[in-house]
Amino acid sequence: MKKLYTIAALCAMTLAVNAQRQTGVTAPSQPVNNPELHAKKITKNTGDRTTYWYCYAEELDMTGGPTEGLAEYSFFPLMPDSNLIWGLDQSNNPVYVPFHKTATMLDAANCPVNAYGQSQYKLDSIAISYAYLRNTPSTVTDTLQIQVIKHDASLLWDLTNATYQDITYINSNNTITGSQVLGTYNVLLTEADSTNYADFIELATPGIPAQAGTNRIGVVISFKPGYSYNFGDSLSDKNGFYVLSSEHNGLNTDPTFFGVIGNGASDMNCSYQLPTSVRYNYNANGWNGYFIPTWAWTTPYAFEHHLIYFMLNDVVGVEEHPAVDMSGVYPNPANDNSAVNYTLAEQSEVVITITDITGKVVMTSNEGVKAQGVHRTELNTSELSAGTYFISINAGGAVSTQKFAVAH
Repeated sequence: MKKLYTIAALCAMTLAVNAQRQTGVTAPSQPVNNPELHAKKITKNTGDRTTYWYCYAEELDMTGGPTEGLAEYSFFPLMPDSNLIWGLDQSNNPVYVPFHKTATMLDAANCPVNAYGQSQYKLDSIAISYAYLRNTPSTVTDTLQIQVIKHDASLLWDLTNATYQDITYINSNNTITGSQVLGTYNVLLTEADSTNYADFIELATPGIPAQAGTNRIGVVISFKPGYSYNFGDSLSDKNGFYVLSSEHNGLNTDPTFFGVIGNGASDMNCSYQLPTSVRYNYNANGWNGYFIPTWAWTTPYAFEHHLIYFMLNDVVGVEEHPAVDMSGVYPNPANDNSAVNYTLAEQSEVVITITDITGKVVMTSNEGVKAQGVHRTELNTSELSAGTYFISINAGGAVSTQKFAVAH
């Protein structure tokens, strides 16, 4: 009985915190002299039922979407703290970088267009529309950290006009709660990644478990500079990473919520920010310990829905025959020479890819068109360092992935 009372008390405390978070959040000011960044809408190939790139911002703005053609796109920078000046306002006062992490939850079953509707899915890859300006020596390597987070029914909440899932934040060590994380991937950024036009970073996400079709899945993005800086330094003199985001009903408008208030099975697609006030634990609106969702901002806000894309693959049911069935790498652990056996349900063009545990591609083999039936490919793993890897076989868009080890 004591345990039940403890749980009830905790729930009451949580609801009280949520009640405090009903109040609105004022959008931070933006500089008027940003670096010249060229924001534009970029539409990825949508694919078919087997594989599909999903992006809520694009779903809204695409042909046939509920707010077709209305969105305005702009970039915002990510920095681990607020020490760097983003630019100057109209009165020539400094505007410090206001956002330190950003996130998006995908509710694929409730996208406005082309709802997923499958019983299960796998997250194959993610893509981020970004700009990256470099002003430090070429020897500097920055890091983009991408964390995949899971559906959590215990973190469903309502604001006055929308439903969303909390993403919890730990101020003391500047991290999100570890229990929410399904996988962490680090992308090293160099001169080759620099661009002042909207472009894509694509990242395979091996090891993420299959999700129920009604589950949400999310991404949290952090930027970790490889250079030192001091309070008051200008971002225009340093390297800066910018995420492309949209104001989906046009400039100086509020977003539209397409779900049903209070319905946790309804549309819960939402983007989030970690602003300075939460980063340093002084938010006056009750958001300390939480990312702030799009729906909380009560003044015109340019960064409503981030252009973060999720490639989803169907998970084949027991009654179906997979388009590609991989039996694994032999031997496992692999040594200098190994092999992979796989079976194709029909003639397909085959590409074999090996990634390390960060998602970095370390080997690719284009096998060309293979006939229906059983196949074997020899692998030269002598150049791979000892460790854990993932091998993926893409057969005409259908993907099979397995984990293996290398030991020399």
